[in-house]
Amino acid sequence: MATGSAELNSRRYREPYEPPSKRKIAYAAPQKADESEYHPSAPLKTLTPAEIRALIVVVAVVTAVAVGIILLAAEAAATQKDINRLQRGIAQVDDDIANLRIEIEQSQNMQIIKNRAEEELGLRVPTFDQYVYVSELVDPKSDFGRYIKERAYGAARSPAAGAPEE
Repeated sequence: MATGSAELNSRRYREPYEPPSKRKIAYAAPQKADESEYHPSAPLKTLTPAEIRALIVVVAVVTAVAVGIILLAAEAAATQKDINRLQRGIAQVDDDIANLRIEIEQSQNMQIIKNRAEEELGLRVPTFDQYVYVSELVDPKSDFGRYIKERAYGAARSPAAGAPEE
């Protein structure tokens, strides 16, 4: 330790102890400034017209930049909203496409088609006597539709036999 710290320690123990409430605290008195340095009534520096114009231009530029940033942020938010809406629409269309692909795969299954034709529509596989051969036609330019009806449904339902036409 330095010799100065030994002096402090010895003084500390020689002085009587006073509780903090009774200690006297000495503050440095504020120093008075010289009257020549302090002038409360001195006028502030006045700005020249060129400085005022420059200040107005700076304030206008900063204001324009701030307004531009705000407008760009608003435009970006509106664009992001449109993007989100379009993405939701794309997701919906993708779901619809997936559902349609499943329906197409199910409708192309021949067993499902056969079952639906037999159960819902009442169709059956034709027997041999229900086939109509085109080579049996005498005159293909004659009333071909009537001939097919006669062959398919029999002569009883044909208009030539007196049955009402459908």
